[in-house]
Amino acid sequence: VQRGRDLYDSRCSFCHGTSGKGDGPAGAALQPKPTNFSDPAFWKSRSPEMIRLLIVNGKPGTAMVPFGQSLK
Repeated sequence: VQRGRDLYDSRCSFCHGTSGKGDGPAGAALQPKPTNFSDPAFWKSRSPEMIRLLIVNGKPGTAMVPFGQSLK
């Protein structure tokens, strides 16, 4: 769990915020806004595989870059 937290803190929290609400320091300037992971509706419509693919491939039309080459 700590390894995942460290990875999130170093790679994701700048946009998504430390608590995952999409309120990181860079998130305020982004359009569309970063995903709020604390919203239950987000999790109802996504599978773990969908989340993995978003991390690996990024999300076109957003600031979500692909991490497939840098994360294993």
